[in-house]
Amino acid sequence: VVKGKYLSVPQNFRLNNITLNNSQLTFPLRGIQITSGNPVSFVALTNMELSHASLELHNQPQHLFLRNINVMQKSTIGPALTMHFDLRKDVRGMFMAKKETLLSLRNIHAVNESGDNSVTIDKINQQIVNVEAINFSLPQQEK
Repeated sequence: VVKGKYLSVPQNFRLNNITLNNSQLTFPLRGIQITSGNPVSFVALTNMELSHASLELHNQPQHLFLRNINVMQKSTIGPALTMHFDLRKDVRGMFMAKKETLLSLRNIHAVNESGDNSVTIDKINQQIVNVEAINFSLPQQEK
């Protein structure tokens, strides 16, 4: 469902085979921003190629899967990948999943224009975390 400038999707969804290249634009854009998270929800993002764009994830669905993601954003605009799970001070935070949570990351490459990793993650508190072939380190997992 398109609501104004935003696409409203169900809490359980998959985005697959997305290519976004903003390199020819004369003005900076952020990219893809997803806010999701209910006690029973899953989000799967697979096969994404973002150039001169960022990927921002806000809130915490019960299961979050990221597979085969390549994202590059100019450092002057911000990080290429942002995972903002700590929404305790945000009204959206009351909807986040808290039980049986899973974060699964595989083959994730997030860099700036110089090729340096460009990732911001505020915290990891999912109960199950599976990680394979990422170009950045995760913050210490909270219990």
